[in-house]
Amino acid sequence: MSGLLERARAMIVFLDEHAAMVSNIRSPRTDNDFGREAQMIQDLASHIERIEAERDAARKQAVKEFDERQASEALCRVRIEAAEAERDEAVKALEPFGDIDGEGDEEFPDSTAAIISFGRSKVYTVTLGNFRRVKGVLRELGL
Repeated sequence: MSGLLERARAMIVFLDEHAAMVSNIRSPRTDNDFGREAQMIQDLASHIERIEAERDAARKQAVKEFDERQASEALCRVRIEAAEAERDEAVKALEPFGDIDGEGDEEFPDSTAAIISFGRSKVYTVTLGNFRRVKGVLRELGL
């Protein structure tokens, strides 16, 4: 309770006591100025209490929303860091393929097969265009 409310409560008690002393009809809150002022201060104190309760509820909600926003931002940072780590891994895996430059390869179309040998096996499904795309992606990433 605020200091203002404490003073209002003390004033209400004081006014009620005086109203009771001067009341003629045993209705001290209505038959004299002390009682009417006590009632007015009581109404104001009730209004102040309601406003303070609303303020406290709004403050509590704001803190909750702030905490939720901070948690959301922290989660976003974690996701960004994970995505950047995955990107770095992918770039690392692609770098050797982006370095493949055949002499005069610009004369050959993208569909030109690159022959990859594994022991006695040969693979013909990889094309020069695959390597050019990797090189283009790495160039777009600034690498």
